[in-house]
Amino acid sequence: MYKNDKEIAITFIAGVLIGALALGLFIKFFMKKPPAPPVRIKKTVAAPIAKPAARVAIILDDFGYNYKNVEAVFKIRRPVTFSVLPNLTYSRTISRQAQEMGYKVILHLPLEPYERDRIVKPELGTITVDMKPEQVGAVFSKDLESTPGAAGVSNHQGSEATENEPLMKAVFVEIKKRGLFFVDSLVTNRSVCKKVAKDCDIRFASRDIFLDNKEDFEYISGQMQRLIKLAKKKGFAVGIGHDRTATVAALARLMPDAEKNGIKFVFVSELVK
Repeated sequence: MYKNDKEIAITFIAGVLIGALALGLFIKFFMKKPPAPPVRIKKTVAAPIAKPAARVAIILDDFGYNYKNVEAVFKIRRPVTFSVLPNLTYSRTISRQAQEMGYKVILHLPLEPYERDRIVKPELGTITVDMKPEQVGAVFSKDLESTPGAAGVSNHQGSEATENEPLMKAVFVEIKKRGLFFVDSLVTNRSVCKKVAKDCDIRFASRDIFLDNKEDFEYISGQMQRLIKLAKKKGFAVGIGHDRTATVAALARLMPDAEKNGIKFVFVSELVK
């Protein structure tokens, strides 16, 4: 009995071992887990880089004679640079109030035109080509005093003056002393202002489009479209209009539309370089 029981036990144990081995082999070869699906890397598309808006500066010349269009400009609620003539009844008042309302002011400096270009008699405080540098400095100082807080200067008329390099150097020396900038109204295609401004190391910009050679909405609208097109082409542009009721009314309608067309309006001080 003992021998048989021992044989039975050995046989039983061997069977268990063989069964365990067989089960392990079965699991290994026939019950493998399905392979994990490949990890898919989600492709991310970079957001397009927004194209900077084309910048446009609008300058309105000839403020100072009266006050009638000033409040209308404020109601546009967009950057407009006030270009104020010196020594007129409202020169100081408009200069100060425009700045109080957050607008930029520049001195619209009267310079001598050729006789053929003379529209009216010379403004008080006009700088002429026969002046010596010290005379230029004295007249410039008085003109600037009547437009307190002016950040820069533009030329009123001046077709003869802006072609005269010695004279413009004398003017730019005065501008340099005071840390101002200059905007060339570009009343002549022979202007030396850009060259002399570079020589004198002063910040400079020049007019691209006159907006209101005709006081007519359709004309001004067409000029604004030209200005927008040019700004989109080169990134910025300067348009000059005048202190006229028709011009201000046109801008009130056209500037919001231009913004929808990708234009950012800025003061001209942001475009000088």
